[in-house]
Amino acid sequence: MTKRFLFLLPLFLLSACTPSQSSSSSSAPSSEEESSEVSIDMGDPNNPYSNPVKFYRPDGTTEFVGVADPYCLRADNGMYYLYCTQLECTRGEHGYGFDYSPIFESINLTEWRWVGSAFLGHEEYAEWNNHERGVWAPTVCQVGETYNLYYTLGAGGYYSDYTGIGVATSPTPYGPWTHYGKLFDSGEIGVKNSIDPYVFVEDGHVYMTWGSGDGIWICELDETGTQLKGGLETQKAAKKQIAAYNIFENNNYEASFIQKKDGYYYLYLSTGSCCDGIRSTYHVVVGRSESLYGPYLGSNGRPIDGPNRGDTVVEPHRRFGMGTGHCAVVQDDKGLDWLIYHSYNPQAETTVQQNTRTLYIDRLYWNEKGFPQVKDQYPSNGEMPGPYILN
Repeated sequence: MTKRFLFLLPLFLLSACTPSQSSSSSSAPSSEEESSEVSIDMGDPNNPYSNPVKFYRPDGTTEFVGVADPYCLRADNGMYYLYCTQLECTRGEHGYGFDYSPIFESINLTEWRWVGSAFLGHEEYAEWNNHERGVWAPTVCQVGETYNLYYTLGAGGYYSDYTGIGVATSPTPYGPWTHYGKLFDSGEIGVKNSIDPYVFVEDGHVYMTWGSGDGIWICELDETGTQLKGGLETQKAAKKQIAAYNIFENNNYEASFIQKKDGYYYLYLSTGSCCDGIRSTYHVVVGRSESLYGPYLGSNGRPIDGPNRGDTVVEPHRRFGMGTGHCAVVQDDKGLDWLIYHSYNPQAETTVQQNTRTLYIDRLYWNEKGFPQVKDQYPSNGEMPGPYILN
């Protein structure tokens, strides 16, 4: 049966950090005449996929890769690039092993191969105030002709003041990388557990959102994106909280991502228990605002300033995927939106794999209220039509 949604027309392209993801900033439709009910285009049946998507070794065989905290962009060369928290995988000619910041490449979003690393051979940059290392939750943004990689560095423990955010740059989305080190740590910026950076570029301005447990905050970087605009003290005073429970707790919002569409900024957030294997309650919600700095509201008009707020984008399913969260949004060649996120796969072959996060993708639909969700709000199960890749 063909399910039907009310689509708002015209639909504009995703706005994020790269030119290929830029969108119009026109106003959202304001009358019934500007919307039309159309059948869902679920994707390209000639590019099928099933979750979790596949990772390949250089010899063409597949391997399980434990992807957590994925970020994805489409570069000027037409390829998709995936960044994630440190993991073990086959690293090209380097063989199987640990990688602090692996980079994967795909032409179709459904088949991935390792193509580089931001820290392999440069592990000395994976430490700041002491020798405890942990590189998590990267995001990559094109600023001018340069690709900037922002990452969480856990130095001294997950909730330590030393946990913070660093930056590296490259002329390509896969390296080589020039490391600039720390932008700030939790103690310096005055935000507990400063992790999960996301960077949004608009009209020559570079903005960063970040946070976990202490809500989501926003500040501005300089025009290169490699320093805080005006310095640390300026941005420490200017930073603003744009989503929070107003209390510090583990299930508070984290993993922010912003998409601009039809004149609105859509703020995607993850909430719930992220890391408890197939018992995880992690899920994605979204609010929107006419201003980058908020306020962000759910479709019911309530601010997303507490638990059970916003509109659900994807949530766990006991058989199809648990702990569904930490998302990004990219587009295919037909302009369809695709949600990139991690999940625990209850149907994986081994208990270890079942309790290890890995990569999921799903078509993102826009409902009659102008809010995004995956079909049925659950991870897809079985073979599905994939993204359109025309070249």
